[in-house]
Amino acid sequence: MDTLIGPKYKGKMAKDMPIKTRAEAAKLAQELLRVGYIHRSKRMELAHTRRWELELQHGPFEDSKDALFTWVYEGAQPWAPLLPPLPPLLLLRLRLLLPPLLPAQRKSCAAARAQARRRSCT
Repeated sequence: MDTLIGPKYKGKMAKDMPIKTRAEAAKLAQELLRVGYIHRSKRMELAHTRRWELELQHGPFEDSKDALFTWVYEGAQPWAPLLPPLPPLLLLRLRLLLPPLLPAQRKSCAAARAQARRRSCT
C-alpha cells in the first residue's frame, strides 16, 4: 500500500493509472490479490536462527501496517514451449533406433536357447 502511494510508484504505470489516495491503492491491491498477481504472506521466524521464511496465506485483503503482500516470480523460461512435444519426439527417436537392435537380440537369444536345448538333450 505504501509503495503504491509513495514516490517509488512511477513510470508508465503511474502515468496511465495515477493513485492518489489510500482507498484507490486498496482497491487496486484487492484486484491484484483477487486475480493472483500478489499473495498475502506471513513472515515465519525459523527456530534458533535469525533467518525467516515467507509463508503464503489465503484470505481477504486487509489494509494494516503489518500486512505483507508478495508476488512469486518464476523467472524467464524460454525452453517451456519445447517441453510438450519433447516426450513424443524422444519416443519416436527410440522407436527408430531400437528396431535394428531387437532382431539381433532375438536371434542371439534364440541361438542361446537352441544351444541350451542341445546340451540338455545329450
